Amino acid sequence: PLFVQYIKTKYINLSKKIHYFEEPVELNYLKKGNTAKKELKFNSKDFVILIYGAIKSSKSVTNLVQILQKKKLKKNIKVLLCGVQTKEIKDFLKQKNCINLIRKNKLKIINKFLNLREEGRVFSASDLVWIVYKEGSFGSSGVLFLAKKSKKPIITSKSGIPYWFNKKFMLGPSIDINNEEQVINILNKLSYKSLFYKKFKKNVILRSKENYEKKFYLNILKTLNFFK
Repeated sequence: PLFVQYIKTKYINLSKKIHYFEEPVELNYLKKGNTAKKELKFNSKDFVILIYGAIKSSKSVTNLVQILQKKKLKKNIKVLLCGVQTKEIKDFLKQKNCINLIRKNKLKIINKFLNLREEGRVFSASDLVWIVYKEGSFGSSGVLFLAKKSKKPIITSKSGIPYWFNKKFMLGPSIDINNEEQVINILNKLSYKSLFYKKFKKNVILRSKENYEKKFYLNILKTLNFFK
C-alpha cells in the first residue's frame, strides 16, 4: 500500500497502472466466543491473546510469555500460541517458568498447522490478535486479515506494514515491546473491555464488512483489461 501511495504521489501518469491487492483470506467455522473458549478449556471471563502462524522469535513470542509471568498483569489474561514453532521457541518453552504457565492454564500451546475447523475455533476464542514484530514486518500479514475477518482487535509494534494498517484504521493499540511497563498497562486496560477496547472492536467490525475477495478479483480483471 505504501508503494502504491508513493507512485500516485510522485508519478501521477503511472497511477492508473498500479493496483494494490489486499491479501484474500478465508476463515470458516467461526463460532461464539464463549463456546470456543470452553472447547479450549478457557473461562468465559478470560482475555485470550492469540499468536498465530509461524511461531518465531521475531513475533516477540518470548517477550509476551515473559510478561505473562508478571504479577502486575491481570490474572484473566491468557495466551494462546498456535502454529509450528522454530527450534529456538521450542527450547524456550521447555523452561520451568513456561511449564508452570502451561500448568496454570495461562499459556496454551498448539504446535502444528491447524486445519480449517481448528483455525476457526482459535480465532473465535481470542479477544486480541498479537502481531508485534520486533523489527517491523514489511510484507503482507495474513494473520492481520484473519483478525479482521474474525472481527478481533489487533496489537502491533510501531513499524512495518501491520503498523501502517493499524495506524490508518485504528484496529488496536501499538506498543514498544521493549517497554514492559507500557505493554502491561495496555494489556490490562484492554482486558477490561472498556471503551478503550470497544473503540478498536468497532473499527475492526466496520473494516470486516468490506468484501476484499470481491475487490481482489475485480482489481485483477481491471488490470488485465488495462493491458489488452
